Amino acid sequence: MKPITLLLVEGALDRVFYEGYIASALGGREVGGPEAVPEALRNVLLASRRVLRAGVKVFELYGGLIVLAGCGGFENARRMLRELLRRRDELVRGGLRKIVLVGDADKAVRQSVQGVASSVLGRGCEWHGPFIRVETEEGVLCLAGVAQGLAGEGKTGQLEDLIEDLAVKLHPVVERAVRALEEALAERLNSKRRVAVFAALLAEDQSKERLTAELLARAGSGEVEQLKRLLPELEVILRSSCT
Repeated sequence: MKPITLLLVEGALDRVFYEGYIASALGGREVGGPEAVPEALRNVLLASRRVLRAGVKVFELYGGLIVLAGCGGFENARRMLRELLRRRDELVRGGLRKIVLVGDADKAVRQSVQGVASSVLGRGCEWHGPFIRVETEEGVLCLAGVAQGLAGEGKTGQLEDLIEDLAVKLHPVVERAVRALEEALAERLNSKRRVAVFAALLAEDQSKERLTAELLARAGSGEVEQLKRLLPELEVILRSSCT
């Protein structure tokens, strides 16, 4: 049985972004959608209509499976983590080894993971490096939290910071047009608004999801390496064993 890492992300845009990140930056191989999720974990994930809407993808990576699930918002991701911890014994028996919650930097992600774990387990949970280790009857389940987003002028501490960074590098002509718009407005747009402009100009359906998928599909080695530098903690956590 291959060890399973569950990557919980906020929504459909996050799922699209991390699909590209896992495939392009980390070299993961997509093996399917919800039907490819091992049964015990699938039963929990697909009981949520929000997860069904946001989507699930499965990849082979680092000798195991990465199950990527959108949750329809950060609070729903926290609720899903809570439900998974309540059913931890059966899930670890079914191969689950790590749960990684990814959220915007303004959400205090690690503190949220620690708070949910402490509440469900009825004791204070401490970090050991990047992980909280949860002992179950079937083995160890490791929890991690990763913040996405950047700091600085125009940044929001949210996923759009990373998408904007990629769009600027791949479409410098459009970036100049966005700067001209900002000059006309006498206003510096934040990354969320800039990504919306990029999507309106570049994506066939004008959606951030389509823009993000197309950016990641076009990314070359330089852009991929930059993306990995912007999310160094996530790669380490996905590679690591905490047992």
